[in-house]
Amino acid sequence: MKFDLNDTQFEKLLRLAYLGMWVAEAHDEGQESYFKEIEQLLFEKAAESNLKEYVKHDKSSDKYFPSSVFDKDEVVSKAIDEYEEHCFWDELIDRLAKVDIIDKYGMDTIQKMSFMERLDKEKEHMKIYEKEFSENGLDNLTVDVERP
Repeated sequence: MKFDLNDTQFEKLLRLAYLGMWVAEAHDEGQESYFKEIEQLLFEKAAESNLKEYVKHDKSSDKYFPSSVFDKDEVVSKAIDEYEEHCFWDELIDRLAKVDIIDKYGMDTIQKMSFMERLDKEKEHMKIYEKEFSENGLDNLTVDVERP
């Protein structure tokens, strides 16, 4: 398959690839991603194009890496910031709701519930946290732990 992109479209594709690899490899330092082959192909083409500033080539490994251009890219930075913010609140709300229903019903009862029944119970608690965090952020959140 072949397709033609102008420089603007290819630049957007490089940003998309960078963001995708950022998500795929963010927590797997040192692990080769399933998507690495495609990233290498795109970066190699970028190195041969008018967008070579987006990549660095390591001659000893013959691999391409994103350049520091991505670190300063406002589109990329904004997308990562928004993604992290959204994930943080979603995950916090989801986990707190799960803790609540375990506390309220017990694990044995929850395991006997259908998926939809459990989801309905979680949603009740999620709404409470969504309202609280949208109004107050983390201001009212406390964690009861023993401090050294």
